[in-house]
Amino acid sequence: MPENTSRWEAVLERLEEGVDAAVRAMEDPHAAPRIELWSPPDDLGPLPAGLADRVRRLTEAQKLLL
Repeated sequence: MPENTSRWEAVLERLEEGVDAAVRAMEDPHAAPRIELWSPPDDLGPLPAGLADRVRRLTEAQKLLL
């Protein structure tokens, strides 16, 4: 496993949690939307090839929220 895979997985998990929270807020008219600004870490390194499909799915999920 490349050295940065676990760091990438942690970043993706956080982004996925944000998508899930946005979906829940859209489904609940009483929920206050939680908007969190995010900046990618400067030292994350290149995306490990094994995570490319996960990133594609996350990107598509984010697009559906727009």
